[in-house]
Amino acid sequence: MQQAYNNLGDASFYLGEMEQAERYFRLSLEFSADMGQTRETLGTLYDLAKVWAAQGKQVEAVELLAVVWRHPLSHLPLFLRTESTLIKEAAERLRTSLEAALEPQSYQAVWARAQCSSSIRWWWGCCGR
Repeated sequence: MQQAYNNLGDASFYLGEMEQAERYFRLSLEFSADMGQTRETLGTLYDLAKVWAAQGKQVEAVELLAVVWRHPLSHLPLFLRTESTLIKEAAERLRTSLEAALEPQSYQAVWARAQCSSSIRWWWGCCGR
């Protein structure tokens, strides 16, 4: 189910249906987190950050990317993707584009704040459900 929801989220994202993509990615996250699938959770958090960036929620996307970027398993490849991109590499590319989109002071403040609270457990507790 987790992968099915993730695929539906990807399809919705590429069709420009961001609200639907977010819904599917959140459902995928519930399954991943409940089953202890950390790599899948990190990949889906990255997907959710892409959605938020596309919705103009750059600050929230940066905060979420900090969770992904700092996690010790972010060196693993994105799960079931055609490319062999590592989770951390994908997160870094998106983070760099968001850094360019935000005012420098705003970006630095958000990134610094996110570094203090960048764990999946923290994110899930305050923002995930």
